[in-house]
Amino acid sequence: MVDTHDTNSANEDRAKRTHRVDVQAVRYGARGPVYRILHAGEVLLEGCRCPLFEACRALLAKGITGGRVELWRSGKASWDLAVDITVGAKLTVVETETEGPRLGKWSVPSLDAISRLRHRARTARDADPVPWPTLGETPI
Repeated sequence: MVDTHDTNSANEDRAKRTHRVDVQAVRYGARGPVYRILHAGEVLLEGCRCPLFEACRALLAKGITGGRVELWRSGKASWDLAVDITVGAKLTVVETETEGPRLGKWSVPSLDAISRLRHRARTARDADPVPWPTLGETPI
């Protein structure tokens, strides 16, 4: 015989440790979709390309350290992806012209790399043709 009290308690504990993030594709750029991530009804991140792992890092930065992050899309009856928050924060998706996509270890970008990316963004010829919608607008 199964003790339902213990089972219910375990399910409640798991629910408390599960963090739902909702993802919206806000535009499509030269490198693919760009996402907005919502957590608890508020914008957690804007303009990210790797929503699950970036959400894990953002939640850790807010002091949320335990549990699992579930990635949900609008209109779906279940989550798309889920990962332990501390595991997901250490990962990213690596995709280059010669490899990928694959999971890789995330590291903080160097200041030199950030500077190059900002310069490239200002001088890019393939600027994204679709403007960013505001939070009240329906995303793509």
